[in-house]
Amino acid sequence: MTIVPLLLFVGMEMGLRLAGYGYSPSYFVKASEDNGYRSNQKFGWRFFSPHLARFPLPLSLPKDKSAGTYRIFVLGGSAARGEPDYSFSFSRILGKMLSDNYPKKEFEIINTAMVAINSHVVYQIAKECAKLKPDLFIVYLGNNEVVGPFGSGTVFRSYSPNLTMIRAGIWANSLRLGQLLNSLIQNVFKKEQNIKVWRGMEMFLENQVPFDDPRLQKVYAHFERNLTDIINIAGDSGAKVIVSTVATNLKDNAPFASQHKKGLSEAQKADWEKSFQAGIELTAEGRFGEAVNRYLQAVQIDGNYADLHFFMARCCMKLNKYKEAQKYYINARDMDVLRFRADTQINRIIREKASGRENEDVYLVDAERFFAESERTSHKIPGEELFYEHVHMNFFGNYLLAKAVFSQASSILSEDMRSSYSREIPILSPDKCADILALTEWDLSRIFARILERVNRPPFTNQINNEQGQKKIVERMKKVKKQLTPSALDLVQQAYRIALENSPDDWILHDNFAEFNKERGNYEEALAHWRIALERVPDYADLNNNLGVLLAYKGKLDEAINYFSEALRINPYLIEAHTNLGLVLKKIGKKDEASKHFSKAKRLRPSIR
Repeated sequence: MTIVPLLLFVGMEMGLRLAGYGYSPSYFVKASEDNGYRSNQKFGWRFFSPHLARFPLPLSLPKDKSAGTYRIFVLGGSAARGEPDYSFSFSRILGKMLSDNYPKKEFEIINTAMVAINSHVVYQIAKECAKLKPDLFIVYLGNNEVVGPFGSGTVFRSYSPNLTMIRAGIWANSLRLGQLLNSLIQNVFKKEQNIKVWRGMEMFLENQVPFDDPRLQKVYAHFERNLTDIINIAGDSGAKVIVSTVATNLKDNAPFASQHKKGLSEAQKADWEKSFQAGIELTAEGRFGEAVNRYLQAVQIDGNYADLHFFMARCCMKLNKYKEAQKYYINARDMDVLRFRADTQINRIIREKASGRENEDVYLVDAERFFAESERTSHKIPGEELFYEHVHMNFFGNYLLAKAVFSQASSILSEDMRSSYSREIPILSPDKCADILALTEWDLSRIFARILERVNRPPFTNQINNEQGQKKIVERMKKVKKQLTPSALDLVQQAYRIALENSPDDWILHDNFAEFNKERGNYEEALAHWRIALERVPDYADLNNNLGVLLAYKGKLDEAINYFSEALRINPYLIEAHTNLGLVLKKIGKKDEASKHFSKAKRLRPSIR
């Protein structure tokens, strides 16, 4: 009797697949033209609603690993990906270091990191990577455990305290039947109807999680289990694994939100507020010792308020009490109720799971310690010297992490690999890495513009030091832009050409250089480089959209339509492609078709007029 429902289930699943319903749930999908692999730009649909889904970095991976090639998979979230510009991620810097010091060896570094994902997602990615003959896994993971899918502060898949149920749900979403059921549920109950489009960290404003929230213990337990399983997956595949603690901006990133502890009486709240405000007034007057005493009075009533610890930390810095300042900065991070940063407990779990296991080919890189002890860091309290904002590293932060991982990776390479090590060549300097990756003043101006846009929105605008931080970014951006004279732009062009001579297959260099040429009005050269980039990574919606825009500008409307349509095949929720396609269709007189795309863009982003 039990075989009949099973056969019915299998038949329905196969029928949906044959009918073309749904999407591939895999991170890697086969490329039809060469039987290699590409990253699946719809992989995120398995964990996010499609209109909110984040995307893997575009990549092309050969079907067969060449003899002598050392294959490295990088696992993690947005910091590992390289936000705000993956062109200068730690993995790309690491790749240049390895190639420079082992010139006779071939290294493949596949960065599988994605924005907003946590260990539940990374566990699934690791299982797929394990099938592709890995030699080394590098895990930089932990910032999104609370806010990522199934976390207690998420806006994506609902929080769940049961890891078995989470994994069962993820498996169900890999089936076309599961995808159909999920779609029906969302349509019936209009789930997430108020979340129309990705709005970054602003989406989480109402999902605050105090540090004493009992759900956090489940989040930590899930992270510990997932990390254990990721390490075991690496070991079972025969690969080694480097697990890193997570560094965060303590000094220059104030808490995003604070909450009082539960159960305070009205009298206690009034006493707390009196002491807190007195401390703020004394701080403004420069009476830092007295201010700390008043803050400590507030702590005696309620020590859960994250901003209170941040104020205390800054006073201790003024008093040259740096160890105390470090303690309070850490408290401020750990008590931040918008939990976008890996906290003390996350890093404790990482250290426990990776320390002392060298005989199992598991190795710890303590990035948190390296960042604290960096020569760029004052008094062991990392800040803007290494970070753009809360967790995303600037070029020097990415370089520091890459150097730490390089040192560990070099010590565990096989004897054959180590024999090719060129001892006379020092590790690439930051300046040399910047040259190789074509990090120019023009790139920095774009990065600062992105960061300024980010910190000019909630939750950053809720931070007590946001105005000061914005001013610094504006000053840096102005300084960089001032240097972009016509002659300086000629040097940027030369820097890119040199970088491309050394790395002609680097699609990211081609993409950036195309954007640069577009801005300078060199449209033919921009087109040429975008076409080259698209040959390397065809399944990249943004590249198709960019090409379409430039072709439309040049009057090649039919070709532009093809690229916009391809962009929407890859990502049906790309607002810019809908808008651009609508404009071109309207121009050639297809007003009804154009209206459909304008309407779709409007639904995805209601602010569009």
